[in-house]
Amino acid sequence: MTTADLSRLIVPARPRFIPLVRAHARVVAQESGFDPSACRAIELGTEEAVAQFIGLADDETATLELACEPEATRLILRLRHHGSPLDCSRWPEYDPSQPEAHLDGLSAYLMRRAFDEACWRNLGKGGQEWQLVKYLATPRVGAEPPPVAPAAPAATPAFAIRRLQADDALAVSRCIHACYGYSYVYDFVYYPDRLAAMNASGELISAVAVAADGEVLGHAALIRSDPTARTGELGVAAVSPRYRSGGVAHQLSAWLLDWAARQGWHGVNANAVTSHPFSQHLCARLDFRPCGLLLGLAPASLSFHGIADRLRQRESCVLAYRALQPAPARTLYPPLRYQNLLTRIYGRLDRPVSFAPGQAPAAATSRWETTAKAHLGTAILTLHQSGQDAARVVAGQLLELRRQGMECVLLYLNLSDPALSDFASEWERLGFHFAGVLPGGDEGDWLILNHPLQQAFDYERLVLADDWSRELLAAIEAEDPVLQALAGRG
Repeated sequence: MTTADLSRLIVPARPRFIPLVRAHARVVAQESGFDPSACRAIELGTEEAVAQFIGLADDETATLELACEPEATRLILRLRHHGSPLDCSRWPEYDPSQPEAHLDGLSAYLMRRAFDEACWRNLGKGGQEWQLVKYLATPRVGAEPPPVAPAAPAATPAFAIRRLQADDALAVSRCIHACYGYSYVYDFVYYPDRLAAMNASGELISAVAVAADGEVLGHAALIRSDPTARTGELGVAAVSPRYRSGGVAHQLSAWLLDWAARQGWHGVNANAVTSHPFSQHLCARLDFRPCGLLLGLAPASLSFHGIADRLRQRESCVLAYRALQPAPARTLYPPLRYQNLLTRIYGRLDRPVSFAPGQAPAAATSRWETTAKAHLGTAILTLHQSGQDAARVVAGQLLELRRQGMECVLLYLNLSDPALSDFASEWERLGFHFAGVLPGGDEGDWLILNHPLQQAFDYERLVLADDWSRELLAAIEAEDPVLQALAGRG
């Protein structure tokens, strides 16, 4: 099968059709090149996902649609339910470590164990969907021990910057390994085939700095969730430890920003870590403007070899934004309590906005999606449009993510949604607090709220490189519900 191949099966949402869906997933997995063990996992995981849908459905006219999308390094299964709305917050969590655990959540547990990624999306009128991803077994690049950086940096040779080619991917993976070990937050960087495939699809736009002798000195990339999006994140920056002082990272980043501007992108965001100031300084030189602080975004296992080898708490990031096109004036509907802070943030971003009073949601159901990254302990809940059920949806997802062991939950709220401010008190009641703003593209800008999940952050450990970031930190710290609770007990 090739990337262009796609199979689709539509059946009634009835138990007697489960074997047919299971067999279809097995055949596609076999044709995609998975070994027998992985094929069995895909087959059984698909069965459990179907069982979940059928167990919750009460609509006799409901159908199930299984779309299989084989790619060079992975298989994507989109299992979609067309029928009465379902509530995934009703799916209990199964804990195998607890002998007394009931079995109601076993299907969901087995499904997640079978796949590398599982993302639930409520598509509104389009139904409800599980996006399930299984990667082909690809050797990691750690057969060799990580190279040892010399005591003194070497002189940086002359280099050229260009788009990544497939033959560069192994060298890039080894470069990232030399900088981060196996601690980097994006697992795909350790799979050369996946790096190449993501660049081919447009999901990743990689740039490499290459010396005259062909040595890859460094790498940086633009990451976007949709290959057609005109916004993205600048990241995956790694420079060989031998050449860290040669300006390679700055030139790679500038090259990518110029490329994005020529493609008509609206803008680019960056997450600059707070365990050290170097990435924040780089963002400042590239005219990124801080617009938020994301607490506990990455696990404490993240390591920067030779810079910050061991973190004492989860890594937090300064969210910064660089506009690439003139921003149109927008009318936003934020909660009243955030409007003064938002005025200051948008002033720093030079983006013209006005605020308008909100209104009650017109739709009964919300349009939303949840993406959980188990290896990071981080989840993002995106509320595209608030319906009358918005508070119940967010509460249910928060409960589910807590049961999954997530340590950081970010709630993305569409600032162009007139119903957004109607739920301000609900978000506060659930324990969310202000984290920042992310300017968007065609859909609009995003208000970001953070849920600490009972973690108490030591704000004094955060290394911030400028006064404005420290002002944002003070505003966010003042709203931290964990600190407020601790102060109340004191």
